[in-house]
Amino acid sequence: MSNIFDPMIPSTSSDMKSLPSDVEAERALLGCLFAPGSDSLVLDAQELLAPEYFHAPQNKILFEAGCRLANRGDEISVVSLSDEVGDNLHKVGGFVGIVELVSGAVDYYDFKPLARIIKTKWEARQAILALSRAARAIENDGQVGESLNGLQTLLGALEPQGKSIVDHADLLDLAAGGSPLLPPDRSGNLPGFGIGYIDTELCATARRFGVIAAKTSAGKSSFAYQIVVNTCLQDRRVLLVSLESDREEVAAAVAANLGRLNRSSVMKSGTGGFWSSGLEKIKKNFHGYYASSGSTWDALERSIRAEHRRCPFAVVIVDYFTLLQPPDYKGRNLASLFGEISKAGKRLAQELECSVIFLSQFNRGVEDGQEPHLENLRETGQLEQDADWVLLMWAKAEDESDGTRVVYLKGAKNRGGKRNFKGKMTFYPAESRFEENHTVEFEPEAKPKRRMS
Repeated sequence: MSNIFDPMIPSTSSDMKSLPSDVEAERALLGCLFAPGSDSLVLDAQELLAPEYFHAPQNKILFEAGCRLANRGDEISVVSLSDEVGDNLHKVGGFVGIVELVSGAVDYYDFKPLARIIKTKWEARQAILALSRAARAIENDGQVGESLNGLQTLLGALEPQGKSIVDHADLLDLAAGGSPLLPPDRSGNLPGFGIGYIDTELCATARRFGVIAAKTSAGKSSFAYQIVVNTCLQDRRVLLVSLESDREEVAAAVAANLGRLNRSSVMKSGTGGFWSSGLEKIKKNFHGYYASSGSTWDALERSIRAEHRRCPFAVVIVDYFTLLQPPDYKGRNLASLFGEISKAGKRLAQELECSVIFLSQFNRGVEDGQEPHLENLRETGQLEQDADWVLLMWAKAEDESDGTRVVYLKGAKNRGGKRNFKGKMTFYPAESRFEENHTVEFEPEAKPKRRMS
């Protein structure tokens, strides 16, 4: 029997097209590599990619041509690429095809996420083809034992690539020498909250999935707008997914928070000439996704990933996740279905290496003014399990005065940091703004009564 990893050409072109691929990512990567002044990127890309990783033949031809030019030290341009392609120029769409590719490259800044996507798709194709060959061998020659050995080898190939067992000597040497183990972009919080004790105590670093939960009166959406403002001011790119408010409402709330203005007045007559240098950073870094209640998570995730490939997000906020339409898996309850969205949110944070934040409500077990707990998260216990950090917010009617409200906050979960830290904020609803509050004391939390058996 032949080795199950021998190359195999699919029997028909339709078979080839049905295999896992992302031709859009391939074209985006080539556009990024071949943009004017990006010659050195091609050398870096060769360390991550091989020509056979490309699914579309024309993309493979162009990548090989660019690599040959870079390895010789020649300038990469539309003219040099077309000359290097030579007789295969018609296979890549001709000179016009190369011009379109290079001219569309200005929006792409980082090719590495694209390279990971292309390699992952190639690995998936190899695994599917190997499995097909092994199954065919078992069916045709009946040599079950040998084929099972091949399938056992295949299981190893299906494991994530590049995850070999490593030692820790280098990291321990760094620690012993007083050096940080993480670079600043991974050791610090990506979202900015604008509240001192949250920014200090909460571990909301890259690859972390967080949850902010509150009843409707506590202002969780306004808190999301404050996170948008403070994160953008740190020159980090933010996506706010709003399933309730429209584009104009969100823009007014963000402007009101920045300028300490009345949100309704901003909606009706603008900012009255107010201008701030921070406004330019928000215009540059703030993006929104607006959809009605019942939109699907799959559609949202595709949009996020496509835009992230163009220019990565640091923070993604979903307000709020139970308004999304969960996957339609028959025979499963609603909590289980929303649990799938929760797991998908965590995967998104890990794979895109950003911070993903879900806004959620409490279930009916929390009374007005009562301190909530993790088990009060609405709809699904999976959210509590998946989250790396959870902030719970609540308010008391007696703490409202002069258009402000005291909002209490607890870090109920904080992986890698202090847990159950508490604080107070003064909430200005008209401005969608929160400030740290040091004047209100917490009452001792009542212990739950034991049930008599």
